[in-house]
Amino acid sequence: LAKQKEETRRVMAMARAVKAHVEKNFENVGPRFADEARKIHYGDAEKRNIHGVATPVESRELREEGIEFGELPALPELDG
Repeated sequence: LAKQKEETRRVMAMARAVKAHVEKNFENVGPRFADEARKIHYGDAEKRNIHGVATPVESRELREEGIEFGELPALPELDG
């Protein structure tokens, strides 16, 4: 059990590091993510790294259009 907890802590730390990197280095387009991803994909907006939120339907549609993106899970806030 202790080994499992340590592994969970390690994975969560890595996930938080990825999230921090994305938040620092990618433009936050919020709920406009699907629209901005399409604009970039089709050449209607400058190519850049973005992050934001998309509904499950929007995510499915982006994949169907061949638009590549990654998804990060929501992480619980740290106390303190």
